[in-house]
Amino acid sequence: MTMGLGIDNWDQIITPERLVAIGQGLLRVLFVLVVTRVGISLASYAVEKFMAGYKKHHIFRQNPARVETIGALLRSVIRYGLYLIGFLWVLDAIGIRAGSVLAAAGIGGLALGFGAQNLVRDVISGFFILLEGQYEVGEYVTVDGKSGVIAEIGLRSTRIQAFSGDVIYIPNGTITVVTNHSRAPMSAIVDVSFGYGEDHNRAIAVATQALEEFRFQVDYIVDGPKVLGIVDLGESGVKIRVWAKAANGKQWGLERDMRRVVKEAFDREGIEIPFPHRVVMIKNPGQEEPR
Repeated sequence: MTMGLGIDNWDQIITPERLVAIGQGLLRVLFVLVVTRVGISLASYAVEKFMAGYKKHHIFRQNPARVETIGALLRSVIRYGLYLIGFLWVLDAIGIRAGSVLAAAGIGGLALGFGAQNLVRDVISGFFILLEGQYEVGEYVTVDGKSGVIAEIGLRSTRIQAFSGDVIYIPNGTITVVTNHSRAPMSAIVDVSFGYGEDHNRAIAVATQALEEFRFQVDYIVDGPKVLGIVDLGESGVKIRVWAKAANGKQWGLERDMRRVVKEAFDREGIEIPFPHRVVMIKNPGQEEPR
């Protein structure tokens, strides 16, 4: 028995028609690869032009790095999408029905999709967070009740570092409410009390004068400080409220400075700052009640 194929069998397999079909298939594959490559180049150029125009938007003007991040993400998505289309065209060019391949892949993809739906949701939410510029690295925010400074923004999750040092990871798909505290000047509010025995008009005038002098000693105050007036009559004293607006991130320091300035002014003018106190009466059981 002769093993293998004889010359006659090869002549039956390799026919001119088959050679022409193989050549046409190779040409189609080459054409698909060229078209795919050109499509990727054109798409990358379009994304670059689009993002270049978007840099002029006020959201991205101060942070061009975000434009580059979004542009790279768009180019990556388009590139892989065109790769998939080109792969299906190649299968069709070599005689493999893409529909059967997609059907087989669809069954596995469906099972995988149920497990990866949270990941997809996180990635899509992360993309829109970057696109809309809801927050940036280094900004102080409150995300779903968690406050801190943005340490990292990823497509899947956001990393926040709290003032206590705790590092909080929040999946982007679960974020519902974002409060950004770093986009505008912030208000600084301080309440100061003085004793009931003091003249409230004099106390307000002393605080106002001291704060006006302090205003020209620092450069991070945007507006104020202003004494708004009496806001409470407490158990031990009268409370007045001081308001000012500081450059973003400086509001806590401004509050400390305003308390110090008012305290020093009250001490110079002899205005009493009250402290909690109570009068205790001790009754001797053997002593008669005074008439």
